Amino acid sequence: MNVTCRVRAPRLPSSCVLQRGTNPGRDHDVNLAPSCVTRRGRVLTFALTAAVAVTCAPTAYAQARLQSYPTRYYVIRTDLDLDAVREATVRITAMAEEYHARTRGFAGSVTDRLEFYIFRHPADYYANGGPQGSAGVFVGDRLLAIGGDRVSPETWHIVQHEGFHQFAHHVIGGDIPTWVDEGLAEYFGESLFTGDGYVSGVISQNRLQRVRYLIQNKQFKTIAQLMTIDRITWNQQLSGANYDQAWSMVQFLAHGEGGRYQKAFSGFISDVAKWSRWQDAWKKHFGADAGAFESAWRDYWTSVPDNPTADLYVEAVVRTLTGYLGRAAARKQTFETAEAFFDAARGGRLERHAEDWLPADLLTDALGPAPQLGRWLIEDASATRGKLVLTLPGDRRVVGVYTVRNGRIGDVTIEDASKPGASAPQRTARPGTQPIERGRPRPTKPPVKRP
Repeated sequence: MNVTCRVRAPRLPSSCVLQRGTNPGRDHDVNLAPSCVTRRGRVLTFALTAAVAVTCAPTAYAQARLQSYPTRYYVIRTDLDLDAVREATVRITAMAEEYHARTRGFAGSVTDRLEFYIFRHPADYYANGGPQGSAGVFVGDRLLAIGGDRVSPETWHIVQHEGFHQFAHHVIGGDIPTWVDEGLAEYFGESLFTGDGYVSGVISQNRLQRVRYLIQNKQFKTIAQLMTIDRITWNQQLSGANYDQAWSMVQFLAHGEGGRYQKAFSGFISDVAKWSRWQDAWKKHFGADAGAFESAWRDYWTSVPDNPTADLYVEAVVRTLTGYLGRAAARKQTFETAEAFFDAARGGRLERHAEDWLPADLLTDALGPAPQLGRWLIEDASATRGKLVLTLPGDRRVVGVYTVRNGRIGDVTIEDASKPGASAPQRTARPGTQPIERGRPRPTKPPVKRP
């Protein structure tokens, strides 16, 4: 079947030499010359004209080896092993709920399961529409990715980015400006998976340094220029700096100056999603003076201190470990001290319900920095609820709270964790416990009046 597809990123220009970043933890940024900044495998977009048709249907060769796994919001089609399918299921379920939670002010609902293909072999990915040199893509209405023998954190980052494009295609109407589409995709690409949800709004130190450099050396476009780039122009002039600038604008609008612009930004996208001209919507919510906004944006990024969202990385660790503690509690496995819990975790002795599975690497990644963060305590443990408390230097407490329902983990939340300069604590639900609103139609484009 031949259809016209929105394909993403061909091979990058040979002048773009990718270098692996060195930030610890879950920071997957890379350092490149500012004129060509990207990530390994990042799928930069390019446009096809309406007259160009490409083959998007899965090939019989690849389909013959794929198994289908219906999940709450997706159908996963893959030839990966069952543990990889389990990880994909928990990640993309939580991912869809994070998209929905963060865009509920201007997005519709997922009413049909979305298609997610993840291939063990790159050849099958390329045969099904994946551009050479890429590791993930949203093409037509399908999300594709290369899983390999082991799915890497870099691939999950790309899936989170491209997955947002798929989500937006289905639930956000209107003609969303390219910088918003790509900036939001980058925003979600940076989110940290905790097992029961995501922590969004993180600013990696690598990316912060890159944004500072590009601003100080006047290598970003003006805000007015970036806003007017359409999809075709964006793709014809592939620029990592454009992605960084779009992300920095979305991050600023979502969290800058204590969340001052959140309501206006949501209103802007809501109006555009209802087919208002983006220029009119911007003027309505932000005024006509783009220069004033640019000054505020520039001042924010040049004054942000190093590691400005270190608290969010800490929160991700606390949420992750709280989720594992809650899983053990749901199976009536209790611990007198946090150290006893950590010992059992390191020794692979934590119990859980079969349907509350999480990947082992996630626990390992959270246990690594935990002892250096501060003092840990288990408080108020009962049959239905408990707390894992981290006391940081300066006596600030970050409290992870879990609930247990019917022998399984319930909710995992953060209690009383103030985060200066970031968003308020977000409720993180176990995948599948927070239904995405159904039946709310995607806004339809009004008829075009023809002469």
